[in-house]
Amino acid sequence: MGSAVNLLEAFRSVAPPTGVKELDDASSDAQAVLYAELEIQQRKVCASRFDSERARQASADAVPNVLVRLIQAGPRGLREGDPDCDDRVKGYLHLAIYRETLNVLRQTRADHDSLEGDEGVKEPAGPDVAPAPFEEEAAELADQGRELLRGKVLAAAIERAARRDVRESLKRDFAELDGIRAAPDRFAELVASAAGSEPGSPAWRTAANKLYQRYGRCLERLDRARRALHEDGTLDSSRALAVEYALDELRLNATASERTPAAEEAPGDDGE
Repeated sequence: MGSAVNLLEAFRSVAPPTGVKELDDASSDAQAVLYAELEIQQRKVCASRFDSERARQASADAVPNVLVRLIQAGPRGLREGDPDCDDRVKGYLHLAIYRETLNVLRQTRADHDSLEGDEGVKEPAGPDVAPAPFEEEAAELADQGRELLRGKVLAAAIERAARRDVRESLKRDFAELDGIRAAPDRFAELVASAAGSEPGSPAWRTAANKLYQRYGRCLERLDRARRALHEDGTLDSSRALAVEYALDELRLNATASERTPAAEEAPGDDGE
């Protein structure tokens, strides 16, 4: 590396090739700095979130994926809400690795199994383990994202829904998803109540798939509302990222039981 580059400078310098040697050399140096930090964050994500070998491998695969996206999106640092110090860059990369690990797990799930409990997702370290500053920021962002999701984002999604039945479904499904986040066993209880049979039976699978479809539509509407609030400036980039993190958390906890492939969403039921 030609010159020392700090983490914030690297975040702001990485960019697609331009053909200009000085700019491309600076981007190459920045990529090396970011890759090293992404590997650090990957290990920390595994320590705080994932147990199984499959999840750890997915997290390792997430490192180059995140770097490629940073390169494609660069140069960064001039947008509202972008990190403005090294610790904030670390928090940003920590969340990016976590989210991409979930994406890799879903994409490589050839047998359509869900992210089961033994897939290794853990709650963050307890108060007896002092988190590093960027982990504190990640935890703070997660709390902020949940609060925004329950408030502004849910309200915006409800307002965007044209039909009353869709609005009522949004309220019900979000309440159930939020309950599952707090108590993951709640999903199995909801399926059992709807199916009236043992886990693994055809009736159980049918009931589970219906819930997955409902929750998928709910999460998609919430994400569209999040994007709209980001685009109109109601949510800056950091808050939009925090809400996205909270949505990922709901997706993860809503796929904590065995499932079969869900049927395609019927066209025209969006109500927007």
